[in-house]
Amino acid sequence: MNVTLSESLSEISEFKKVLKEYRGAIKQAKAQQNLKNFHQTFQENLKRKIGKSQEKLCNKISNKIKPSIFSIHSFDFYKTLYIYKNLDANIKIIPTLYINSDIQFFVRIEERIKWTIGQEAKSAFLSSLTVSYGKPICIFKPFNGKNKLFSNLCYLETFINQNINEPGLYQHFIQTIGNNTSILLVHTKENFSNKYHIIKNKLEIPQSKNPKIERNKSSTSNLHYEEKFKNIIKDHINTYEKSLTRQLTFGLVIDLKLSENNNSIKSEKNKKFKNLIERIKNPENESDKKFDLWVNEELNEKYLVNLKNSRNCVPYHMKAHMPEIEGMIKCLRNLIGKQIRKQFINELDEAELVFIKDQSLNWLFLKVKAIKCAQPQDYELANNLSFDSQSPDKISPYLNLTSYMNYATKPLFDKKPNQNKQKIKIRRIENIKANSSFQFHRNTKSMNMEHNVSNFINKAAQQCDIIRYNARVLQNPDKKMSEKYSTSTFWKDFSVKFYTIIVESDISKYYLKFNNENFHAMSRATLRIFCCDMDKMFLKKLSESHKHYSISNNDYDIFISTFIRVISEYRIDEDDLKLIHTSFESIRACIVNSN
Repeated sequence: MNVTLSESLSEISEFKKVLKEYRGAIKQAKAQQNLKNFHQTFQENLKRKIGKSQEKLCNKISNKIKPSIFSIHSFDFYKTLYIYKNLDANIKIIPTLYINSDIQFFVRIEERIKWTIGQEAKSAFLSSLTVSYGKPICIFKPFNGKNKLFSNLCYLETFINQNINEPGLYQHFIQTIGNNTSILLVHTKENFSNKYHIIKNKLEIPQSKNPKIERNKSSTSNLHYEEKFKNIIKDHINTYEKSLTRQLTFGLVIDLKLSENNNSIKSEKNKKFKNLIERIKNPENESDKKFDLWVNEELNEKYLVNLKNSRNCVPYHMKAHMPEIEGMIKCLRNLIGKQIRKQFINELDEAELVFIKDQSLNWLFLKVKAIKCAQPQDYELANNLSFDSQSPDKISPYLNLTSYMNYATKPLFDKKPNQNKQKIKIRRIENIKANSSFQFHRNTKSMNMEHNVSNFINKAAQQCDIIRYNARVLQNPDKKMSEKYSTSTFWKDFSVKFYTIIVESDISKYYLKFNNENFHAMSRATLRIFCCDMDKMFLKKLSESHKHYSISNNDYDIFISTFIRVISEYRIDEDDLKLIHTSFESIRACIVNSN
């Protein structure tokens, strides 16, 4: 017996040894260079390079109009279409429900553009939807937030009732031809031919694999499912109390069957737990789970084309001439140009427009991606804000320099009226305590006298220069810096020129994520420094806005030298240039943050 056991153990050990050697030989064979491995690695590297080139090309196509002081990336097209609805524009649009704080309307195309304005817009939009099982029927595009897809009409109606005050667009979901969603991106420019690019999503649209259901259902089964659906809605949504009057669709019947099966499964699982504590600890028994009314957000990547996620997009260049698109582009340029002239007192130069083709092979206008104007934007003209009763601390960050110049710049130290001089009162000598000469040795704080004293002297000298300039301004009120050089006429041109030079300098890394708001804020701040109009609140805001950047003294010196070099081209006196340099040096502690 012992002999047979030892023999079996030896055979097992030999088998393990042989198996180990065999695995090692397979690894060595795979590691060697052969034709199959070489071809496989070549294909993988080729796919990787193609993916990177496609991603780079997609970024280049979708970002032809980059964020700048000339561009608008949040143009409200449907509000513009509503303003000029009497023009009868020849544009094929997607049926859209527009909801905002001041207006609500439903617009669609029926040979011509048709409007439904007011409270009836919501019901008209819901009645226009066609239900198809397994596919989205509507998309919600909030002005601030992520897009949401809906595949159930009842869920959509409930969501609209709950979020009636949330501004955004409710649109019919357009199902494109093929297994992948695609859009047409058109770049149009004045006096240039239009450029067409098709952007296609790499991810395929999920196909519904559920069996077809017969259309004729008995009335008793419909009533049964209707009662079940009412109970589900009341359990999850307290605000839903309206009785269902529509005939249930196929998708609704399947949803009810799935929910009924889930309830039966949960009831069977609950039977396994004998006491209440086990049921409470069971994670599958939780009733406070989030009940989303829209499709899972992960499906947005498959149903939609996200230009920001260029890894999932494939661009194609088109050279064909499409008269249908050309006619809509001409009409769109006319509408957008009218609104820009009215709102911004500007002219349209470039635009990026997005179109989509439905299953009927009709091109529909989707959205305005970006707009570039001929001149920098004046946002205060769009907001119609006045500055007569506002202080510089309350000025909106969206406003321009020219509006700020309407506000009279104030000196750093205001001249106070002469007050009645009060008599100087002297305390009694016996109440004054004498200081001991040994108190200096008891001081626990040690300080570097040379460093601190030099800083105090430098700050005092800089403030003295500013006070001296303000005193000169008060004595000669006609010679303020803003009035002396008429900053309202040249400051906009100077700001654009200074910004274009600074983004190409060695400190361009601080301006990579700059948009219109950041540019106007920087321009207003430099204007106040130029006019020596700096108070305590301004310095505090300046310090808070720069504390997240690691700006060194060398970087700040480059900024000052560039500013002085550009501003000197506008015939500024040397004494005033020295004063401007001193004004920048006085706020160095607020800007520089080496740590």
